[in-house]
Amino acid sequence: MIRPPHLFSLINPENYPNPFACSDPGEIVLTPDTLVIGEGTTIGKGVTLDGVKNIGLNVRIGDGAVLCNNVVVHDNVTVCCDSVIREEVVLPPNSTWRGCPAQRVEL
Repeated sequence: MIRPPHLFSLINPENYPNPFACSDPGEIVLTPDTLVIGEGTTIGKGVTLDGVKNIGLNVRIGDGAVLCNNVVVHDNVTVCCDSVIREEVVLPPNSTWRGCPAQRVEL
């Protein structure tokens, strides 16, 4: 797991022409851009962050989750394992998301 805060320089697209094809199922796949991850955030194995630029504080992203282009992740968000967040979805603070496509879960 990644335990931020970190500023990532993401993978070179020449090495990964298809960002969804990773050789190691434990790899975190990032598309070429810059990603800021807030303090206290945990990212599981095999997560794909495609075009996500900022992840808030104390966020939990479960194993195998996929966050698509321009997803906004605010503080204290939980994305359950194997969930897929579609493009341009805003995940408001203190929310939980699950499914494919992911929907907000009221706890």
